[in-house]
Amino acid sequence: MVVSVSRRTDIPAFFFDWFLEKLDLGVVEVPHPFNPNQKKAIPLTHEAVDAFVFWTKDPSRLLPPHPLLDSFPWVVLITLTPYRRDWENSFPDKEFLIQQFQRLSDRIGKERVVWRYDPIILTQEIRVDWHKRQFEKIARSLSGYTDRCIVSFVSLYRKNKAFLNRIGWIDPTPTERITLLQCLRELAENEFIQLVTCADPVSPWPGACIDGDLLSRVAGRGLELEKDPNQRPACLCRKSVDIGTYGTCKGGCLYCYAK
Repeated sequence: MVVSVSRRTDIPAFFFDWFLEKLDLGVVEVPHPFNPNQKKAIPLTHEAVDAFVFWTKDPSRLLPPHPLLDSFPWVVLITLTPYRRDWENSFPDKEFLIQQFQRLSDRIGKERVVWRYDPIILTQEIRVDWHKRQFEKIARSLSGYTDRCIVSFVSLYRKNKAFLNRIGWIDPTPTERITLLQCLRELAENEFIQLVTCADPVSPWPGACIDGDLLSRVAGRGLELEKDPNQRPACLCRKSVDIGTYGTCKGGCLYCYAK
């Protein structure tokens, strides 16, 4: 079993003590995402867990060694975007987060630290050239500290619709998407970073956030992981169990679908 920590909320940034407590207990009760009264016990033992996949915008709490956690295979997906502070108002400045990314890479190895440039948002003010400049700047800072970058374009959901409409969100055409992705891919390759996309049906470079090959390498054994049937059709992620809860994240990101 792969445990996702978590697509639904930023556990490393805001609930890491809670996670360590549950890891020490060897079990966590997780409410059903659409029926909070229905809960399921998820074992967090070496016998049950093949690997943990962390999702976060601030990896600071993962920096100190945690003996029990470090006895499991785990990887971390770190989102680094160039948006202004009032869009992501509960996180430190980007230079600090880049430093934390670098430090974690030094501790656990660059293969296990994956950069997410996600979501890509386009407006009349935030144009393609702006993304190219900002992406290149971050990529240079992360050169040698990660092997992979996962990108995706923002999707319209009920919880972010008002914000996207307010800022004049532009939904690029398939051709415009591929043109921008090609440029970002070249910029990433200049820094020895492979760029892949997340759940993008038109992308020639699809990838997976929960990547079976990566997890097998980190675990030191072949993991037989099926495709996750509960994700979008274009998503290549392997099946996982998410232990987060929607509506709990303290990040305050205005474009988020899970707040």
